[in-house]
Formats: sequence, structure tokens, C-alpha cells
Amino acid sequence: MLDFTKLAKVLALADSPNVGEASAAIESARRILARDGKGFADLASLLIKAQGASALPATAAPPATQHPPGPAATQAESPTDAQRLQSLITRYGSREAVLAPCSREKLLRQAVNRWARHAPPPYERWTVSLDGWTVDSPPRHMPAEIRRAVEAAYSLPTSVTGAIAELEYWERRDGEIALLRPAASRGTERADVSQLDLPALARATVIRRMVEHGLRARTVGDALARVEYWRRRNGRGTWMEAAILEDLRHLASQELASAPPDQGEKPPTHFRTASERREEVIRLLSDEAIAALPDREIARRVGVSPQTVGNLRRRVG
Repeated sequence: MLDFTKLAKVLALADSPNVGEASAAIESARRILARDGKGFADLASLLIKAQGASALPATAAPPATQHPPGPAATQAESPTDAQRLQSLITRYGSREAVLAPCSREKLLRQAVNRWARHAPPPYERWTVSLDGWTVDSPPRHMPAEIRRAVEAAYSLPTSVTGAIAELEYWERRDGEIALLRPAASRGTERADVSQLDLPALARATVIRRMVEHGLRARTVGDALARVEYWRRRNGRGTWMEAAILEDLRHLASQELASAPPDQGEKPPTHFRTASERREEVIRLLSDEAIAALPDREIARRVGVSPQTVGNLRRRVG
């Protein structure tokens, strides 16, 4: 059950004049809501429900229409697949635009073209195998030449936070395609099979290894990002782990406040045009968790100015 007292204390810190502390508070609130399958968009309805529940006698039975906790309880409050699909098509303009290769996919497809075997028409947009490696092959069996090609297709991240940002991009892209192209349409009943085209899946595999163990954390922010990445995928930790996380968040906020303006990872170079950079900013702003980040952080990830992010934020939202 959602702890409103803890949530209120965390949100109170969001007005802090310290940018790092405010950002950390917003992220903490997002995680508290996410543990109950909720987001900031659900906050108003949750508060109304909580206020109504507090007016009931302590011994009152729950309404007959109340759903048990779990997926059934959130289904009515969360967007359905049909609603998410319609929102996705509206954002891109058409189904074809959603499935079309993005700027990163185009670079990856070009890099591995010599080894690629494509599906027959009209599905030639999809890659069946890369030098014998398929979507069902274990990641460790990826041929060395394919790995080198996707690594060189465009610049690799140089920090843990940068690698996590790219991995989250591919996870979002996977989810977008999955809404239009369910697992059954690929000739498999396995829902856990990635919907990414094979060159993109190869790149995501390389980036995931960088996130998990391939890159050394250079800053407290890197270490914090890696711990929180692990925590999101392995459930809640112990009280000691929670204390370590709080220490890291505190140190990261101090580090961010004292860092010179020009410190940090170089802007990514795989967005070749201004329109591609704007497209990426709009994509990031459509993700609720990332949209909560400051304009400066989103601008750093894409390689644009904070003013551009601010303008696009007002336009989309």
C-alpha cells in the first residue's frame, strides 16, 4: 500500500533550491509511486481516494466494486494497450512511422549489412540473421565481427550513466515496436523475445554488458546509476543497501552542485541533424521518468541546449 506520509516528505524536498537535491527527491517520489504501479499522472486521483477513504469508519468494509491488489487493480487506472498504441501512432504520425528504422538503427543496419540476411518482401525491413546469429541465439554467441561492427557504428558511451541512457532508449524502442508487433507475429509464442531488429538488439546487448560490468564508474553519479539500475531489475534491497543508496544520492547531489559547467561526458555524435536531435528530445520528454529530469540533463544526453529542451517541453506538454 502506498505510503502517503513518506511520499509527502519526499515531495517536500522537490522545492529545494539545490538542483541536485530537488532532482533526487523527484526521482525518489517516482520510485515510491512505481512500486505500486503508479506514476505522477495518477497522483491526483490517489490523493482524492485517500481523502475519501479517511472519511470512512475504521471498521467499514471495502466497497463491493473494489478490485483486489495486483494487475487487475491498476488496469482501470492505467492506460490500456489500445490507448498506448493510439498515443504512440499520434506521436509518430502513422503505424509505418513507428516501425520505420530510427536514426540509430539506420547506422547499425549500414554497419552490419554485409552479414545481414533479411526477411522476404514485404518484411525486408526486418533482419533474420547476422552471420548466423539470430534473435533466439544466446548473447554470448554473437560473432566477434558483428560485435565490432555495432560498436563502431556510432560512438559508444564513455560513462555508466551514458550507457544506461542508451540502454533505456533501446528498451523504450522495444516496447514501442511490441505494441504494434506482438510476439506471435514473429512466429514465436515467447513474449520475452525482443522486438528490436537484430542490429539494434546486437547493439543493446553490447550496451547492457557495458552497464552491468564493462565500464568503470568514474563518478559517484555513475556508481549511483549502476546501483539503481540493478535495484530496478532485482527488487528491493536490504536496509543497508538503502542506506548506501542514500549516501550515494547525497554525494551525487554535492558533486553535481560543485562540478564546473563544462564537466561531464561529451554530447553524443550519432544524431547527425538538428531534426534528429529534436526528435530524440521529444521522445525523452514523452517518458514520464525522464521528463522529470532537469532540462540541462536532458540537453546533455542529446547534445542540445537547455533552452531547446525547455521550448520542446512547453510544446509537447
